[in-house]
Amino acid sequence: MKKQYLTILFLSVLALGLGALAQEVDTVVVNIPYEFVARGATLPAGTYKISRADTLALRELILTNYDTGKATYLVPTLYESAPAEHVKLSLESIGGKYFLNKIQTANGVYTIATPASATKLAQVHEDHARSASGSN
Repeated sequence: MKKQYLTILFLSVLALGLGALAQEVDTVVVNIPYEFVARGATLPAGTYKISRADTLALRELILTNYDTGKATYLVPTLYESAPAEHVKLSLESIGGKYFLNKIQTANGVYTIATPASATKLAQVHEDHARSASGSN
């Protein structure tokens, strides 16, 4: 199966009245327009704050939904100290689901592995949908 990669550039980072957040170190605010999966949990589309879990640790992140206040703890599989000019999130599309797999910030690039079980389940769902529609 061909994997599709969808990269979304969020121009609304720290904009539209969120200026107070701009003063928080290592924090970005993004709008994710799709339901997506992060750390095995399906999260709704919406505005999210991404921050480091600990100012001394570079790797661990907290993803907080502004509407619900629900936080998800992320442990990237890889951290590269390669600051990005613009904040970017990469969502991998598999079987009609989006999986958060990369976050680029001014501090560096955080890569989050998509669990093999989630990929397999999404692929099975896609294959089943294809079979049900009669196309192979």
